[in-house]
Amino acid sequence: MIDITLLTPEQLDRFIHLQSIVARQQADAAKVLSARAYYAGDHPVPLTQRQQEYLGAQLTSGEYAFNHNLVKVVIDTLRERLSVTGFTVNGHSAEDLDATSPEPSAQLAALLWQWWRHSKLSSQQIRLHRRALRDGKSYAMVDYDNEAGRPRVTLHEVDDGTTGVCLHRDPEDENRVLFASRYFYTFDPLNPGKTGIQRKTVYLAHEIRKYERATSPAPLGTVDMWRPVMDPGDLSWPIPWRDVKGQPLGVAVVEFANPGGSEVDTLAGLQNA
Repeated sequence: MIDITLLTPEQLDRFIHLQSIVARQQADAAKVLSARAYYAGDHPVPLTQRQQEYLGAQLTSGEYAFNHNLVKVVIDTLRERLSVTGFTVNGHSAEDLDATSPEPSAQLAALLWQWWRHSKLSSQQIRLHRRALRDGKSYAMVDYDNEAGRPRVTLHEVDDGTTGVCLHRDPEDENRVLFASRYFYTFDPLNPGKTGIQRKTVYLAHEIRKYERATSPAPLGTVDMWRPVMDPGDLSWPIPWRDVKGQPLGVAVVEFANPGGSEVDTLAGLQNA
């Protein structure tokens, strides 16, 4: 518990700024849950009193509850038409490769397509497109696979208040990303039906911090708290996110607008975060 009366004016300003960021995250998460409910057909049905009398108990009970869902049809129809089949760089694609005189742009296009296929996005892109159209945003997190010697792309959903990725923007400047966060649960293959420990990773401009939710004894009982955690292979906490000169790499984000008006945010970070 924070006693704001003990904060200095500068600390109070920072606290109020942070509270506005948290409030925005909660509001955005509520919108995501509402959008998913509409996609699933769980939403209010605008009917006249006569229609309600005719349908009767189908509105409130029964194995097949009545709904009038057009959202799923619209989203799935557009999603079926979205499919990445290759990359073009400066007007060249992988088909333009010439063994005798290789074009650098064509080579890069072929390399991008190779990375895309190795990340199994050819088969998983349907999830990426569905999430972007349904939720308004979808995330692809990029890191580097040291063993394979190539970039790796992993898909993530937008934050829904419990799990997912969220970009926290400056309330006074929408184009400025302050930091990113990812919430998820650990998974135990021996207990597939049991919810694991909730984890949180915070991506700052200069470092990456990992936490797990735990309980701590208190005078009036136990309280929830986030405690730092390190994964196998982590050399420190937090994980430095700087270049060779020690300068912050920043939260790298690339936004792609799709035909449905939604966005796919590509967040560069560490996948084991």
